[in-house]
Amino acid sequence: MDLHQWASTFGLPAAALIAIGLGVWRVTEWSASNLIIPLRDKHFEFLESLQATLKTIADTQEAMASEINAITRATLPRMPKDQDHG
Repeated sequence: MDLHQWASTFGLPAAALIAIGLGVWRVTEWSASNLIIPLRDKHFEFLESLQATLKTIADTQEAMASEINAITRATLPRMPKDQDHG
């Protein structure tokens, strides 16, 4: 079946539908390779960077808490053992 015979059998709407479907396929393929995949890769890079940053922040907070506790123990007066707490 050649193209002319196919067009006369199925008509212009069927040909237009196939052309639209082919166009959607090409746009989807282009979007995936030029937009979605690079965006995904950049997002994974961002997540790795964020994970490293959060680890650094957590380590810094832990060190600061230790320093604050040491300063607190060194500067606050100690309560006598026989003094009532309530």
